[in-house]
Parts: sequence; C-alpha cells; structure tokens
Amino acid sequence: MSQYVDFFVRSRNDDLTLLDSISRSHLIYEIAGHIGAPYEKIKQLTVAKAQEAVEIAESYQQSHQEHYNSLLERQKLVAQFNNSIQDKIELINEISEYLDELKEEIQVANHAKNFFIMLRNFIDTMSYDDDNVGIYFGIEVGRHPSINDII
Repeated sequence: MSQYVDFFVRSRNDDLTLLDSISRSHLIYEIAGHIGAPYEKIKQLTVAKAQEAVEIAESYQQSHQEHYNSLLERQKLVAQFNNSIQDKIELINEISEYLDELKEEIQVANHAKNFFIMLRNFIDTMSYDDDNVGIYFGIEVGRHPSINDII
C-alpha cells in the first residue's frame, strides 16, 4: 500500500478540503517529511515551513543542474579521447541516457519548488484574521480528517 502526503485547506467553519494527495514516490512527499509532516495527523503549514520546502527543492534542482552541466562538459570531451569510434559512441550514448534522467530530475525538483511556492503564496496572502484558517498537511491521514486530527 502506498503512502501519501495530503494537503488540506481549512475554512473558517473548520471544514478540511483536500487540496492534493501526493505519493511517496514523489519529491514533494520527501520534502514534506523534511519539514515535519506528521504521521496520521495533520498540522498547519506555515509560511516559514513552506519557504523551507522551497529552499530544499531549489537545492535539489541546483545540485542536479550542476551535475547535468558537468556531464554535458564530459560528453563534449569524449570526442578528444584516443579510444575507438565505437567506444566513443557507446560512452556518449551512456552519458546521454544519464543526462535525460537528470533532466527529468530537474523538472521534478522544479515542480516541487513551484508547488511549495504556490502554497507559501496562498498562505501568505490569506486575508483572514483567524489563525486557524490555512493549509494543513500530514502523511496517511485519510481523505476526510477532522479538526481532531490536528496537532
């Protein structure tokens, strides 16, 4: 059974509406764990925690981008090797496959960053004077938590 991190919007009348449910195979799930998503409970996501998540995603993205750029340079150098043409082609193809994987990882990190930017901006611009209204999140809380599930 797959685990999910769930994000909810809490209204003034304490209704919790599912915003998104994300599988543990996604980077957003991993980042949510880093910023303290509780298990089988939910807690309010603050602007500060959402910003921390944005920074984590940016770090992932930057790391993958640096690795991508490094491999791209290495791929260009392969042509200068004294190996046979066949060896060069095999190495270039191998690097190309890895570059494709890194490109995908960069896109995933960018998606995660944008997701948390959206949440941060939503939280930051809420004009309610009720501190309890906002975004709540947790792991394996089910689709219909109540205010009793808030920690």
